[in-house]
Amino acid sequence: MPGIIFTRYDHAPAAAEPGEAGSQRRGQGRGTLDRRRFIGGVSALAAAVAAGRLIPGDAVLAQGTPVPASSGPVAALEAVLQAIPASLVTDAANGVLFYHADLAAQFTACGVDRSAADWITGTNLYAVTASLALVSAGFQYGASPEFAAALGFTPLEVDRAVEVGGPPNALSLYQGGLDRARLEAAWTATGFKQVPLDGGLVLWTLGEQGEIDPDSPIAAFGAGAFNNLLLLDDQTLLVARMGAVIRDTVAHLASGDAGASLVGMPGVQQAIASLTPTVVSTIGLTGAALSASPRPDGAATPVPAGVMPAISVALVGIEAGARGEIDATGATPATATAETPGSSAQVEVRLVTGSRADAETAAATASSRWQSMQSQVTQQPFSDLMTLVSSGVSASEETVAAIDFASGPMPGRWIQLVAMQDLAPFAPGGN
Repeated sequence: MPGIIFTRYDHAPAAAEPGEAGSQRRGQGRGTLDRRRFIGGVSALAAAVAAGRLIPGDAVLAQGTPVPASSGPVAALEAVLQAIPASLVTDAANGVLFYHADLAAQFTACGVDRSAADWITGTNLYAVTASLALVSAGFQYGASPEFAAALGFTPLEVDRAVEVGGPPNALSLYQGGLDRARLEAAWTATGFKQVPLDGGLVLWTLGEQGEIDPDSPIAAFGAGAFNNLLLLDDQTLLVARMGAVIRDTVAHLASGDAGASLVGMPGVQQAIASLTPTVVSTIGLTGAALSASPRPDGAATPVPAGVMPAISVALVGIEAGARGEIDATGATPATATAETPGSSAQVEVRLVTGSRADAETAAATASSRWQSMQSQVTQQPFSDLMTLVSSGVSASEETVAAIDFASGPMPGRWIQLVAMQDLAPFAPGGN
């Protein structure tokens, strides 16, 4: 299938299969990230455009609701995370707090006008979206006309997407670029039943227990992933397989308890505050998720001395404007050339520690490891994967280590690092 595949680095040795060998080395008991969530989403969408199968914006009205310039994508992310209860982050999420992508900001930065009727068919989707963590089920199944007809929207036309939790209790939030009348007309035709909730909200369901009806128009879309739908407002859509996930989110909003939200989790707000305001896609991780990264085997790979302090939260993300390129066949990422240069953007790693001294140690240790260690997934030096730009204490949050890289012509590199748990330079503890 043409398009982006996040499971393999370019220039990796032929014998190395990071997705399989890496998971075997780590073992099932250590909770690997679900790399399948990174496969197929943009690939399917790009393939559908090439085949002329994707319903464009004039068929599913979704022109987008711009984020005010005074706020920006990072401020919008914080607002969205306040609406999501921290209780949705369970062991099934394997240490991932959330995935986030601000499509509106990225498309704007890349000069894509989504108000044009033919914008989808006229856009190199891989080039523009390779830097975004598009893991919600809609990006895997939303390429088909059947998806848009049954659910009333096309995922690439929303403004932002956030994914929280692990199956079967994952929550997808899509915001902006939605048309309530069109959504509800599609849901009615598809057979969703309406269940009134407190506050005048309505849960649209095909089965709150995750039931799968093989005769349903959405049966092929993610094994019940779209069973339960709710519009918080005209521009915020919640999607979950289990009705309880949406009910819990509604109850959280009704409670007004900001401390029980994802932003209220220790370290999350500090990490977000330390990001550059134009960061358009992020993945939030616990310190335990970093610890799962494969380490060098003793003397076989010399590692500089130093111990990474405890980390409560890590954010990895990328600023707006990065573009990737594909080769002439459309099958794999290509090396940048004068004709297809791609474009780099800043990749940011933010490590939340317990003190300024710890943040200084974390920044120095991460820098030293990055420039000296070899990836145990690709057997390449980390310094060959992305270029270290700076490492120090955040200017705005003194307990946060801020490490920045240049993405280079492969803007999905940062996503690959997370998907493969290839994050040893930032892992807490010794070598």
